Amino acid sequence: METPMRITVMALAVAAVWGLSPIFEKLSLRDTSTTVVMTIRLLFISAVITVFTIATGKGAEIFQISGKTLLLIITAGLLGGIVGLFLFFSALRDGEASYVIPLAATAPLFSALYAWAILGERVTSMRLAGIFLIVVGAALVYWTKK
Repeated sequence: METPMRITVMALAVAAVWGLSPIFEKLSLRDTSTTVVMTIRLLFISAVITVFTIATGKGAEIFQISGKTLLLIITAGLLGGIVGLFLFFSALRDGEASYVIPLAATAPLFSALYAWAILGERVTSMRLAGIFLIVVGAALVYWTKK
């Protein structure tokens, strides 16, 4: 399946935005605890996305999702929004951004493995090569820190 250019551009835009966000988070963690930064961040995001959801007419959909979907959303929020974010902010607070962020950015390596194991997605040789490069990149970041 060919990937439309629009999707590629959006994915790169995500990388650019997600690459900048931790810089502001690192700066905020200088004067504030990890849990306070998480709380303010998540409250702000919740308020904005709630207004957006209601404004776009999707508010009623919240009450129509299945129990299974709700459990999946809550699990993802627990893993990524609480556990992952707490670990990331803790590492970012105490470590150098140029070290922590690239190592945290190895998430696609784990996503690819989970997608293969849980979703049954096919991992092509090109994707394996990309995953290998992620591992090499993480190793270089790790070893240059020593």
